[in-house]
Amino acid sequence: MDNSSFKDKVFFSESFLRGLESKCVQSEPPWCNAMCPIHVDVREICKLVSAGKFTEARKIYEDRVVFPNIMSGICEQKCKSKCLRNGLGDAINVRDIELACMKYGQHTKKRVFRKFKKKGNVLVAGSSLSGLIAALEIKLKGYTVDLFEKGDLLGKSIYEENKGVLEEEGIKQDLKKLTDEEVNVCLNTEFNIDDLDKYKEKYDVIIIDGNVYDLGLSYNEISLQHEDDIVFYIPKSDLAIDRIDYGKRTTNSIYRFFQKSHMYNARETEGSHDTKLITVLDKIEPEAPVAMENGEFYTEEEAVKEASRCIDCNCLECIKGCEFLRHYGETPVKLTRTTQTNLAISVGNHTANKMINSCSLCGQCAEICPNGVNFVDFLYWTRSDMVRTEKMPQSAFEFAWQDMEFSNSDEYFTIINPKNTSSDSKYVFFPGCQMGASEPDLVKVIYKDLNEKLDDRVGIMLGCCGSIGPWSGEVAKFKEAIELIKKSIEEMGSPNVITACPTCYKIFKENLENVEISMVYDYIDDKQLKNIGNGRCVAVDDPCSARYEVELQDKVREISEKLGYNLEELDYNKKETTCCGYGGLTCFSHRELREDIVQSRIDQSDLAYITYCINCRDAYLGQNKESKHIRQLIYDFEGKNKKPNLSERRYNRVQLKLDLLGKTDKNDYEVNLIISKELEEKFEEKLILFKDVHDTIAYAEANNEKFLNKNKNTFLAYRTIKNVTFWVEYTVEGDKYLVHNAYSHRMKIEVD
Repeated sequence: MDNSSFKDKVFFSESFLRGLESKCVQSEPPWCNAMCPIHVDVREICKLVSAGKFTEARKIYEDRVVFPNIMSGICEQKCKSKCLRNGLGDAINVRDIELACMKYGQHTKKRVFRKFKKKGNVLVAGSSLSGLIAALEIKLKGYTVDLFEKGDLLGKSIYEENKGVLEEEGIKQDLKKLTDEEVNVCLNTEFNIDDLDKYKEKYDVIIIDGNVYDLGLSYNEISLQHEDDIVFYIPKSDLAIDRIDYGKRTTNSIYRFFQKSHMYNARETEGSHDTKLITVLDKIEPEAPVAMENGEFYTEEEAVKEASRCIDCNCLECIKGCEFLRHYGETPVKLTRTTQTNLAISVGNHTANKMINSCSLCGQCAEICPNGVNFVDFLYWTRSDMVRTEKMPQSAFEFAWQDMEFSNSDEYFTIINPKNTSSDSKYVFFPGCQMGASEPDLVKVIYKDLNEKLDDRVGIMLGCCGSIGPWSGEVAKFKEAIELIKKSIEEMGSPNVITACPTCYKIFKENLENVEISMVYDYIDDKQLKNIGNGRCVAVDDPCSARYEVELQDKVREISEKLGYNLEELDYNKKETTCCGYGGLTCFSHRELREDIVQSRIDQSDLAYITYCINCRDAYLGQNKESKHIRQLIYDFEGKNKKPNLSERRYNRVQLKLDLLGKTDKNDYEVNLIISKELEEKFEEKLILFKDVHDTIAYAEANNEKFLNKNKNTFLAYRTIKNVTFWVEYTVEGDKYLVHNAYSHRMKIEVD
């Protein structure tokens, strides 16, 4: 990846982010909200009512619905037509829930911020709900409003049309808002279209309520403006909710008219409209509406039950499946915005670094997102650019890439050519660094088995594929690693490469041209698959690096069944599988999150897991989940079968190399230390190797550079190894060292 130009990159451009945002539909409204002409937040109201919070729900309703007493009794509930509960027990009874809010919730006095009085006189002719809404809201914006009421009572038609349906006191309470806000109500006043010119001389804007004066005037469907004139015509409607909508829409137009702003821009979501929100209903059980015992209105308990039927429509598929997104409580799009802001900071704290470094980079989000939103490539690029621009703290992944360098150094990297070199068809087995670190004896078993099947034409190469490079943003280090692999394969005569690790397989397929790559499962003989499962039910765990390897996924399942196991699929499997937290190096950047990631995977089934990634197996074993690598089952191999600590991982790799070379040299990672279990756990957390502790003490003893604590009768030694200074408190116990404590920091000590 070329990072030569930062701000020219597509990932940093606004168009990239806009494109990402256009795919993510989480910010889209639910269908109930979109279909409601005035966009009442039904979803939030139901959420609050289901928790018994009627007052909070009422506040949301009253903030959106200008005349809540009226509308809660007569709303036609357009929202129900698109409620996703249709077909799953019938739509939510929204109006009855809203009525319950008004009945059981307390009115919260709303602070009204009056606009400064503005120049502009408005005539509203007609007092249906449309005219009343327009008159009130235009007045609240600071303009002078005269409202013509044909009858002798404000809103007389509303009283008459809803007699026996609405309580008069409720209507009166709603309409009192107009007189409270000093709308000039002209009772017993008719509007005469023949006097339009006279009205124009007095008023800057004239609004004709077509529900009262059905004049059939032409109007723009968006602005409701009549022929680019100062006249606005509200069309007639039989639905109360549409009348409210037209009143609000007129208010918007009048405000734009006075402000001389565009009359049509950004008005697509006024009134009822579609939504792009996608809500998966697979696990939603049908549930019938709650019946009213009294036949008229819900009791509080009934309203709570009915509101609880709301599905809470959201598109949170990515967050449901990803512990990382759940931890940060954001969608990939929002985290991308945060990341871009973090990258743009030239001086100051980069507060989003930990978040950026905590993603597993596994790509699950793109697979479970209905629209395929993918920000993994962006985060890959982000980490590498942070390294390039020195915005990535060196300590973030230093231990990880130093471990990769260890695996590709003389300490571990080894090539052993095949015993039988007479054939042109040669192979090299690449077990990867992680299996050698966890189960070195299993590597030897696989290597021996391959040679038996392929007539001793299989060599072995111990090393790391380099995946830690891009995960840590160290692009140059990855190039070094993959070039080492390429050069070594060429020097061996370009043999076929057999891998045991799905990550190595993926890396090699993407980066090794003209090299035949296969996995060890291609060389399994059905005769060696014994029925050791005896019908036991187990769950198959797919590693994230095998997300798109369909043949490999099927092969593992086929082998498992031949071994006598009955298989259960996890909730997230195959291309939708989750990561164990090693990919992307989450285990180094955010240990607590990694534990949560593993636990969420474990929680998907009570069964034992069969996996084909050694890191996945170790992660589950580390949290006491019974788990086996499928290679253990194929060879009926118990092995160490535990999660090794960091020091053991180094020791195992070095010992594997010595064993394969037939050497009896002392393993440099075998140390004479006495360390408590508690201190071992601390070293693991702080990324301190036993060897670094041992070397620090040995250096102090050899050079007599140590401090004596007379009170505790212990020695304190320090030594700088690469970029880290280690401090160790210890005592000498015969030929061993008893370690009392140790810590490290990135500071060099200079002594004159």
